[in-house]
This record gives sequence, structure tokens and C-alpha cells, in this order.
Amino acid sequence: MQDLELSGRVTVVTGGAAGIGLATARRALSLGAQVAVLDVSSPPDGILHVACDVSDSGQVVAAFTQVRERLGPVRVLVNNAGVAPSWRPAQEIEESSWERTLAINLKGAFLCTRAAVPQMKEAGGGAIVNVASLAGRLRSLSSDAAYAASKGGLIALTRQTAFELAADGIRVNCVCPGGAATQILDRNFDAEQRARVEASIPLGRLARPDEIAAVICFLAADAASYMVGAAVDVNGGLL
Repeated sequence: MQDLELSGRVTVVTGGAAGIGLATARRALSLGAQVAVLDVSSPPDGILHVACDVSDSGQVVAAFTQVRERLGPVRVLVNNAGVAPSWRPAQEIEESSWERTLAINLKGAFLCTRAAVPQMKEAGGGAIVNVASLAGRLRSLSSDAAYAASKGGLIALTRQTAFELAADGIRVNCVCPGGAATQILDRNFDAEQRARVEASIPLGRLARPDEIAAVICFLAADAASYMVGAAVDVNGGLL
């Protein structure tokens, strides 16, 4: 179905070198998009890589300028870059860790959105999909209060920018994954913790990254043309 495709659309995926971001970049490519990954690490498969720390405004501006020069104006932005420190009580979080988590997870999405919007207006519209989390709705299963705060802020940023940009033909939505089988989860959970979380999920397992990517690409496509400001749960029934 053509309304599920991303044919020719310049698509930027932040944090696309691994996990959900890489799965999203691969799926977007399979749907016909021209994809650029913004990440401090290089993705596999020969996917176009633009080195960028999304918490640095200068690097973000330079990265989006490079994408514009190489591929054309951005039509789709997936704000996926993020860090998830291992769990510790809120009162034990160092200020530096708090600031780094908010800088990458929330400020990074703001900076990339700000850089992408002029290009989307030039192209006549676009779609932004933010990767939030169940942690922003309920609590974090595997990370700390800074992570939860950043994801809650990302949901709020989604709704505010969706309201502001809809008249320009730019749709903003977000996905809220529950537990997903990624390197971050493997790092933060031991085998016993993982088994306990899987047992609490009605579907009985963690999400595959490609299952989250499928919803992200749906939100970016014309099939979701009337979805604005939505926060879509992709959590296997974990409520």
C-alpha cells in the first residue's frame, strides 16, 4: 500500500547505529526512504552516517546542513538518540549524570527538531516521530529518575510541537516502548531481572527492535496522516 511507503523521503534517524534506531533506519530504507543516521558511532550496512552529538547545537546544525546538501531537505525526523543509565535511587544520581541524560534524551530532540523544521517547511511538510518510553508514562523498569524525567518531557515536547507545527503540514507524534530487547536493556538487567520483567508482560516477552520500528515508520507515513500529537504505546500489554 503506497500510503505506508516513504518513497524518496529524506529521513534522519538519530541514534541510528544500533537498537531501535538501526531497526528504524533499515525499515525506512526498505520503504524507499533516503536515510541518514546521526550518531556518534557508525551504523553497519553502509547506511549514510553523519557524525553528531545531538546535545551539541553546533554539531546538530552542521549535521542537518550536511544532510540537506547530500540528500535534499529533510521530510522525516526520528528523534531516537538516548542514554539510559542503570537504575539507582533518585537521591543518589550525580548532577552530571542527570544533566547528560536530559541533554541527550530531551535537549537533543529539541535541537534536532529546531534544525529540521525549516527544511520540512521548504519541502511542504513532514513528520517527526519522537521515541519516548513507558518510563515517561508510568516509571522506568530499567533506568533511573533522570531517564524517566527525560521521557516524560519528550511526551510533553511532542504534544506542544504537534500543536505548533500542524498548520505547517508537519505532524509530530511519539512512540512509548515498554521493554525492548536492546543493548541498553542487556546492560542494565541481569538474567533474573530480565526474566521477571518478561513474566510481567502479557505477551510474555520483550519487544524486538523491528516491532518498534514498524510503528515509527507507520507514524512517519501518509497512512497516519490524521495522527497529530499522539503518544502510541508499544508495550506488549504492560500497563
